[in-house]
Amino acid sequence: MGYYSEVAITLYEQDFETLIRRAAEESEASLALIRRATLYKDEGNETVSITWNSIKWYDGFAEVAFIMSILRSDDIQYQF
Repeated sequence: MGYYSEVAITLYEQDFETLIRRAAEESEASLALIRRATLYKDEGNETVSITWNSIKWYDGFAEVAFIMSILRSDDIQYQF
């Protein structure tokens, strides 16, 4: 049981690449979660939005906790 959410994260392209690189290095499950997302690129602003529809987004899931820990680091700018 639990609630399903609509999740969208927007990052600069370079920060998105950092997220992908770190996930590939550390957590295959997190990389798989990112790959399941829908990606939208805004070439004008050099941003990438990653979205999930109807997902359980809880820090209790290791892959979600991993992504959130990367996003909370000081070297990545994002909007959630």
